Amino acid sequence: MKKIKFTGWKKGMNKIKFIQLLHHKAGISLKEAKQIKDEIVDGKTIVISAKAEMVDYLISQAEVYGVYAEVIDNPDPETPQ
Repeated sequence: MKKIKFTGWKKGMNKIKFIQLLHHKAGISLKEAKQIKDEIVDGKTIVISAKAEMVDYLISQAEVYGVYAEVIDNPDPETPQ
């Protein structure tokens, strides 16, 4: 699993498509996906876990839908592996 950080959104964000993306491709419930969308719109930074093979797709699609996203390579550098 890898971590994806959603850092913001831009005008014209396709909220429904973004919620569907989280639900269908990240395996997040619809209720939680809507909560994530609401928190991003409210200006919060959100971190989710996703399968490594889905990370690039999720980030590229999130950006198409108007959400800024990036991979977190090492979520907590202070934590020993």
